[in-house]
Amino acid sequence: MKLHLGDVAMMPCRVSGLVQPRITWFRNDEKLDAADIRYIFHVDGSLEISSLKSTDFGNYRCQAEGGDKRFIQSTFGHLSIEEDKTTYHKVPPHFIRKPKDKVVVENSTTVLHCAANGRDRNGAQPRITWLKDGSTLDRFLNPDSRLSLIGSGSLKIVQVQYDDSGLYTCRATNMEESVDADVTIKIQVPPEIVQPPLNTIGRVSSDVELGCSVRGSPKPTVQWIKDGDIIPQSDYFQVVEGFNLHILGLVAADAGMYQCLATNDVGSAQSTVQLIVRPSGMILSRLPGTPSSPTNLHIVVVSTRFVTLSWSTPDHSGISEVTGYSVFWKEESSVRERILNISASEVSVQHLKPSTKYHFRVVAWNSRGPSQESAQLTLDTQPEALVPDTPYNLQAFALSSTEIKVRWNSPVNTNGPIITFKIHYFCLGDTYGENDINVLEDEYTFTGLRKFQTYVFRVVAYNSNGPGMATDDVKCQTYSDVPSQPPQNVSVEAATSTSIVVRWEPPPDDALNGIITGYKIRYKQRGDKIGQTATCDGVGRMFDLTDLSKATEYSVRIQAFNSNGTGPASQWLTVETYSNDLDETVVPGQPSLLLVRPLTNSIVVNWNPPEHMIMIRGFILGYGVGIPDVFRQILDAKQRSHTIKGLKASSEYVISLKAFNNVGEGRPVYETTQTQDQSTPEPLTPLLPPVGVKAVVLSATMIALTWSDSTLGRNQRITDSRHYVIRYNPKMSRKPKTINSTDLSIYLEDLKPDTEYEFSIKVIKGQRHSTWSLSVFNRTKESAPTTAPRDLTLTQVADQPSWVSLTWQPPRQMNGQVTGYLVFYTTDATQSDSDWVVEGVLDDKLTIVIKDLAPQTSYFFKIQARNTMGYGPMSPTVIFRTPNADGSGGGMLLTNDDSKQIKIVKESTKDSSGVSPGVLWAIVGIVGAVAVIAVAAVFAVVYVRHKKDPNVDHPATSSSVSKLGPSALKPPDLWIHDKIEMNRLSRNSIDSSTRSDPVTLPTDALEMDDSVSIDLQDAAAFRNRRHPGVCPVMISVDNPPPLSRDPLGSLLPNGLMSLSTDAPYGINAIRTLFPRPQFTSPPRVNAGDIHQQMTEYSLSTLELQRARNDNCRKLLGSNPRLTVRPMQLQGLSSNLSNSSSTSSSVATMTIPAASISRGPLVGLSTSSCSPDTTVRSNDSSELTKSFSTEELTAEMANIEGLMKDLNAITQHEFHCQ
Repeated sequence: MKLHLGDVAMMPCRVSGLVQPRITWFRNDEKLDAADIRYIFHVDGSLEISSLKSTDFGNYRCQAEGGDKRFIQSTFGHLSIEEDKTTYHKVPPHFIRKPKDKVVVENSTTVLHCAANGRDRNGAQPRITWLKDGSTLDRFLNPDSRLSLIGSGSLKIVQVQYDDSGLYTCRATNMEESVDADVTIKIQVPPEIVQPPLNTIGRVSSDVELGCSVRGSPKPTVQWIKDGDIIPQSDYFQVVEGFNLHILGLVAADAGMYQCLATNDVGSAQSTVQLIVRPSGMILSRLPGTPSSPTNLHIVVVSTRFVTLSWSTPDHSGISEVTGYSVFWKEESSVRERILNISASEVSVQHLKPSTKYHFRVVAWNSRGPSQESAQLTLDTQPEALVPDTPYNLQAFALSSTEIKVRWNSPVNTNGPIITFKIHYFCLGDTYGENDINVLEDEYTFTGLRKFQTYVFRVVAYNSNGPGMATDDVKCQTYSDVPSQPPQNVSVEAATSTSIVVRWEPPPDDALNGIITGYKIRYKQRGDKIGQTATCDGVGRMFDLTDLSKATEYSVRIQAFNSNGTGPASQWLTVETYSNDLDETVVPGQPSLLLVRPLTNSIVVNWNPPEHMIMIRGFILGYGVGIPDVFRQILDAKQRSHTIKGLKASSEYVISLKAFNNVGEGRPVYETTQTQDQSTPEPLTPLLPPVGVKAVVLSATMIALTWSDSTLGRNQRITDSRHYVIRYNPKMSRKPKTINSTDLSIYLEDLKPDTEYEFSIKVIKGQRHSTWSLSVFNRTKESAPTTAPRDLTLTQVADQPSWVSLTWQPPRQMNGQVTGYLVFYTTDATQSDSDWVVEGVLDDKLTIVIKDLAPQTSYFFKIQARNTMGYGPMSPTVIFRTPNADGSGGGMLLTNDDSKQIKIVKESTKDSSGVSPGVLWAIVGIVGAVAVIAVAAVFAVVYVRHKKDPNVDHPATSSSVSKLGPSALKPPDLWIHDKIEMNRLSRNSIDSSTRSDPVTLPTDALEMDDSVSIDLQDAAAFRNRRHPGVCPVMISVDNPPPLSRDPLGSLLPNGLMSLSTDAPYGINAIRTLFPRPQFTSPPRVNAGDIHQQMTEYSLSTLELQRARNDNCRKLLGSNPRLTVRPMQLQGLSSNLSNSSSTSSSVATMTIPAASISRGPLVGLSTSSCSPDTTVRSNDSSELTKSFSTEELTAEMANIEGLMKDLNAITQHEFHCQ
């Protein structure tokens, strides 16, 4: 080795056979002094000497000593002085030690040696810099960094990490030139179990996947071991995603301990997991209520590797609807059965074997369990064509920057002579699609390829029957080469009197031919033959040339280079430095040039600075649609181009540009341009679109799509990386959705019920794609409404204070044709929905009138929609307070919270019923005075009549009184007597076999014209149905009439009452009760959508009696019959009144059976009249006169009872419970 004085020397010492030997260096058999700082002893044994002296020249050798004190010595190497002075001055850098490729184990330490000599015109040695993947490494400047420079330029990396792998470049630079030396570092990482597998529990016939997440470099290979034996891959044991074990169709023997063993060149790692296999739980149920087996199981499509089956729902679904199905299948020769659970009645089973017999069975499920039996089917998959098997061991490797050799092995089973091999290939990222070539041999060399590009290859074998299966894709990259074109858009500009700024863009992508590791900038003064060189890294786009002469013209050019060498240089550009530094006492002038280049969504702006010698600190770029400076951007003073992004297509923009410095902003220059129209890129060569698209409706939210791909051949097996894009949208929608699939079928979920959808499919393979297939349409099934009716509004009907009109809007999401509405209302919002009164509305009508409501009462209303599939949710509750009897007051109480509504109603009721004590005493006084006057008047009338005709005899009356006694006298039949009797019934319990006690009813429910008592069987239910703010009246009457234990009537859904045929008392057959008693069982109203059987109930021996002032009226004729149908319920009272005045009238009542059975039974009775009492017609206004003493005594008793009643009412106002 010959070197100049002051150069750097580096000598290696390579030792093999010893483990970590101790290296010692000798010069002329004298041991080197380790204390000399010019000597650097590297960890690999190399010796580096910096700044050579004359005493450093001589013979060198190294000695390696092992742990056993044995040593070996190298041969001598001679270091002498270089006598050639031409290689001492103005010399480009040259390496005396280049780094070499290394494979390093993670967490170890490595050194990349690099040393260079070569003095430039200034006598300076080269400066060493390091780059990684084209970017300058400056991390070694940080003392805490793992990277550091040692010696003259070697790179040391401690605790090597996986991210340290890559391409490193050692660059030696002086004023004459720069040279690079590239090295690749590969980091080896021992296998590591990143996430150990978890213990797994599976059921017989199911599939399980045992995960084993592994990292390492090189990529570890994974083997699975069960009970000490390696598991070979098969149809039922598959290693997926490189590491995980997928077991198909579990059997009990699969239970056990499994080991995941990962190995590579550096080491190994293993982890253990336990698999527990439990019974399937699919033992056919013998419990009652389970569904029967599915029916009509049949084949829809059978192919070589998949089959589609369909079936019908079971004949008997059991106690609930069928919720899903379990599909089992297995090979005839296998004990492993697989399972697939679905909710639809059609399934597509994939990944079957050709020419194989399979057994299928389908089990139905409901809430109780699986069906008692399964539907079974046996089929054979279609045979695969006798085509060749897949070629194997496909390899591709680069021969040069333009050549790749591909070779493979012929298929084992060719099924006849191979006619040809077809190689499909394309350049990754290419937009020109896929190419293919036919060859006869099992290898081929591609030439004329593009440099440093990745190509993808696969091979298909052909025989006389057609193509076989293609191999998996393999990739190969051509070698890199020097850049074939210079950098683009090079510009030079004087920055100051001693500096120049150079700007550029990289060469075109197809001319890079590798990773650009840097740029060489060559510059020289005018007239000089030898220039100087500056170098920057590969990511730079601008460089400052400094320390130049004032007022001097320079020529500049630039070259790109990579690890293979330097590419062509750009043309020489000239620029003159300023004679003096720039002035900053005034603002800059106007930019001398402004050029714009519009694109679709961006504008490229280029400019030149002002021509005057004024300091520029930067530029302000403004732009806007139609006017400038809507948006502003501050740019660097050295910048001469900028791209404005995010603009609108086909829009006119005004661009402004002005320079500024510390004094202020200069004058702007303007330019107007228009962005280009939105264009669609030219499509690639299309593939054939899918055909035979079918859309099968499975439910209200799910549709199954199947199709065929004509490019797959008869087997319809996907072996490449193609996928399908499914586009679907409601028929009238303009915003389609897309979803990808790698199979020839897909289930689309979360669709809208009762909506017609349009479907189309296209296939994508690499950069190629097909057009959309022909569209198919289908409509999802209906489902129950998912939203409530809207805008429920209540208004009072004119001239009818007790009528309320309800209007609303249909639900937003009806999910089908609305077949009716249910209107719920009550006076107690705390009750459950099943206790509310219900009115039905047929079809899609949006209004109803509720009649005969109680005055001054707050009602709660809500509404529910239904269709053929069921009921939707309830609307928000709306409160309506009925007006007074004269029509004043009332109306809706609007609030958005049900709890607030209830509170408002209670407060309003309290306010309306609260009477001050003074007013109450005044009312009591007035009533008492009226009562005294009435008593006196009655005494006077009776006395006068008796005096006028003392001989008049009334045998019927006297006889009746004498027989019954004073205690049997009937109280006056006033409205208050009805209350007295009702409160007695509700107040006391009763022994049903011997006696009847009073029952308490809400007072507002008793304000009626007739005397009514309640059957004791429903007394408890009525106690809990008091309305807000209403208190019962508790007045007892001696000797109440006995009550019948048989039910006498039932409440209909519309609030009317029907009576049984054996009613012992004459009462109204049908009457309206408001506020209406609440149902104790869920009501069912015929909304017109469900057929109901009609049952006729005859009301024989029906007597209508109305007591008025001790007089009873009886219906004319005997055994009247009455018929009422649902559409005749309105106005029923008037019909009854008409029938009561007609002798021998016959009527029949027809009521839905559901209404009779669901309504609570209420018994009705009244006090009986004397059998002798004469009842006159409605037209008779004259009553029989009585002048007997007994009658006078009875009248006095009635008046006394009236006074007691008034006192009870007064006490009730002050003692309301």
